[in-house]
Amino acid sequence: MAYLHQYHTMEFNQRLQKALEATRVALKDAKCVALADAPHAYQDKFSAAEVAARLGLASSLAFAEFLGIDAATAATLAASADAKKEPEKLALQLDAGGTTTYVEARTRDVKGPTVKVETERKTSGLFGGSAKKETETTVTTTVTEHLWKRTWRVRIRAFRGDVEVATLVDHELKTVEATRTKDAPRTDATPVTRRLADADWLASLPRSGVQFSIDRADDKTRTPRRNADVDEVLQRLLDLSRFANAVSRGGIGMPPDFSARGQSTPNVARLVNTARGGVFQPAACVVLDEKDGEGVASALTVADEAALLKHCATTVAEGLAGLEQAVDAARATASAKDAAAPSVLLDAAAARLLFGCSLLEDAHRDLNGALDHLEAQLYAQLRDAVGKELQPADFDAYMRVHERRLYRPCYRPKALSYAIRRDPRAFPDGSLSLESLGDRAPVHALSRRLDFGDDRALKVPVGAATVLECRGETYAHCYVARTFAGARPAPLALVATARQFSSFILVLGTLSAADEFEPAHAIVVKNKDEVLVPLGLDPLPAPKAFRDAIESLSEEQQTFCKAFRQMQLASSLFGILVVQVKPQVEAVLNLPPGALTKEIQLTADLMDYFLKYHVPTDLLSYDGDAAAAADEKVAAVRDHAAKIKATIDEAQKRDIEEKKRQAAAAVLDSVAACEEDDNDEGACSLGGDANDLLDSISTAGAAFGATSKKSGGGGGGGGRGGAMRRKSAPTRGMPMAKGRAAPQMAYDAERKLAATQMRVRGISASRPRRRR
Repeated sequence: MAYLHQYHTMEFNQRLQKALEATRVALKDAKCVALADAPHAYQDKFSAAEVAARLGLASSLAFAEFLGIDAATAATLAASADAKKEPEKLALQLDAGGTTTYVEARTRDVKGPTVKVETERKTSGLFGGSAKKETETTVTTTVTEHLWKRTWRVRIRAFRGDVEVATLVDHELKTVEATRTKDAPRTDATPVTRRLADADWLASLPRSGVQFSIDRADDKTRTPRRNADVDEVLQRLLDLSRFANAVSRGGIGMPPDFSARGQSTPNVARLVNTARGGVFQPAACVVLDEKDGEGVASALTVADEAALLKHCATTVAEGLAGLEQAVDAARATASAKDAAAPSVLLDAAAARLLFGCSLLEDAHRDLNGALDHLEAQLYAQLRDAVGKELQPADFDAYMRVHERRLYRPCYRPKALSYAIRRDPRAFPDGSLSLESLGDRAPVHALSRRLDFGDDRALKVPVGAATVLECRGETYAHCYVARTFAGARPAPLALVATARQFSSFILVLGTLSAADEFEPAHAIVVKNKDEVLVPLGLDPLPAPKAFRDAIESLSEEQQTFCKAFRQMQLASSLFGILVVQVKPQVEAVLNLPPGALTKEIQLTADLMDYFLKYHVPTDLLSYDGDAAAAADEKVAAVRDHAAKIKATIDEAQKRDIEEKKRQAAAAVLDSVAACEEDDNDEGACSLGGDANDLLDSISTAGAAFGATSKKSGGGGGGGGRGGAMRRKSAPTRGMPMAKGRAAPQMAYDAERKLAATQMRVRGISASRPRRRR
């Protein structure tokens, strides 16, 4: 897209230079320069835009004569509106279509290339020799051709409503084509109808002295290009340009091909482009008149505009004359080659129509390019003034500087980042901030602390039968997302971090009422965790945009839209709830505030019991004398936690014993399966290893279960025959003395178990079992 814009910019710069050269020829007493080459004021850009718009409208009215709307016809069309009290808009309608009809067959002699033949004749006798002779032969072929009559009719009519007011163009093209086969050269194209809905301005505007100005006092006027007056002119010329394109474009307003024989007939597009290339388009003149000796440039005068339009009419007449001469020469050449079938579906009137349509397209293109050139120049000047291309981040920085002057320090927007702590004197447990995903910098927002009193509680439903009541500090924040036109707001993220040995619960949701919080997501942030939650911002329509969108809907649809918007607004207030863990644990365990502040291990164990084993708080809470000291209460809770730990350890021990029995049973099953085999002494020699393995399992005890989860599988055996018959030897470097530690014994037991399982698998894979 950027390359296409750059291409159009370069193309218009070339047309602007060409227009400047033409203005210097047409305006001999003026010194026309581009806006970038002369000092000028901002209002001069408005004046240059108004001059370009007037020239574009005036030249388009002049080019409309090729569509049949001259001054007399325009007066007739305008009079048709005066005859009605409430006249309808004037519309132009294009109707085009053609036919192909078989005429007859004919025979024709076609001359081929001339061939030279050289013959040599030898003579005998006393003075024998040879003689050479050249002869020319021309091949003539008689061919049968079929003649076809082709017609194409173009009509442009003016309507007011359904009533035809005038016929502007009614032209029919005829020609005869020849083919070698009895197949139609082209099927009849589908009749085409195209309509220009609003053409009143073509009849109402005067042919001389067109007036146009930009309302600079209007609030919607932004620049010489971005305002309602210029948009209206460009839209009118765009509609006319599209209608003209429908007339001239192949397959829409005219036949797909104007000729049938390629090289022997004229290239219509080339002829028209050659003629339009020499026409001066005044709409491209966004220039100023630099006064000699004054050093100040000003807009062109009315006399200068008239001179430019006159020069345009002169170049149009020259281009049209050259085009008609080229078309007549092409038709004469085609008729001279084959008078019965010239195969040229083009004449001077059709060429004139195509030429005028191309000029109407150029007028809109040049005016649009001229006004975009003004806008681009403003953009470049602004960029040069600030030294860079402004981005939304730069505008945010500018607004922060402006807000320092606008707001008092207590109301000034601040970085949305808060420390999470129990009280102002305590060390923070973590932080919570709203950051941009690009540079990870906290955004600035308006913040206010809301004071609802101590009796106010925020209800948080966490289930069908559970509703929490939260009390604490409440803050309201307002963040203004600044973007350029049409762009979406920059992505944001909610970042929560916790320090070591600290934890808190982060709950995200919406505020459905002043005292009700609807939770949607929650997470426990602890021990140096950093949680980054991307936020998807979906802006709602502004009240005015919403009213404009529903004004043409039915009453039922409007009622539904209003109810749905109320639902959106009711749940659009994003809420964040931070619940500190230690104060809540102290509360449910009946401990005084701050009792677990320095009990790091006890707090970690309690959190493990709550989150991992789901131990009820009643089994750990203090239930003694409420007047007891804090140390006594903490000691009671620690004693309860030790009992819970003993219960959990006992359950883990039983689980390990069960796994040990399962492992021993698996070994015995493997040995029994080997003994069922035939009396093959070498097939299963596991007795010694099995006994050693069972002894190791029974001796290792709980250490086996503890180490088996951490250690990997045993190493692989050697060759199949030797590994099955050889008892496992002790591992080198491993102590085998009595009194070895339980982890070492468990390690040996695990290795023996793995080796035994491998031997059993090797036996079953190498020797098939015999049935008794």
